[in-house]
Amino acid sequence: MAELNNAYAAALFALSAEAGTCEEVSSGLKDLVTVFSENPDYVELLSNPALPKSERAALAHAAFDGRIPQDLVSFVLLLCDGGHLREIEDCAEDFEGLYQASLRTATAHVRSAVALTEEQKTRLCARLGALTGKTVTLSCTVDSALLGGLTVEIDGTVYDGSLRHRMDDMKKVMDQ
Repeated sequence: MAELNNAYAAALFALSAEAGTCEEVSSGLKDLVTVFSENPDYVELLSNPALPKSERAALAHAAFDGRIPQDLVSFVLLLCDGGHLREIEDCAEDFEGLYQASLRTATAHVRSAVALTEEQKTRLCARLGALTGKTVTLSCTVDSALLGGLTVEIDGTVYDGSLRHRMDDMKKVMDQ
């Protein structure tokens, strides 16, 4: 299913890149994911093959026309017709990855034992930017289970500098 989601996202990205609407589509996808996660019955309704396509299309147009780019409304209808509307969150993630890659930006998901100061965030962004060659933004969360240190996930790579990880490594060495 991941290949299919990526193909849908790649097609949407190509279309929006050609039209110069990537930013609007990205924002619209985030809105759609929020709407659908808050209203799972609506996803079921739009995904119901017993409901004629024309009625599903009318419902989607009524809900989204003028609120999101028209190409994105068409994308929702394409997912509905293919029975893949439930995969819109994965498609949105894949689209966002393609969009960020085109901008040479990346979001680093940081978990730390304590909240990072602004100075630490700035230094971490600079270090990750030098490492990846991209402009980096941080998404930070505090996780006291780490005991100390932090973990960073960026572009599919995890850097684990947590105290828990270091203690696990020491335990492995001691057990040998």
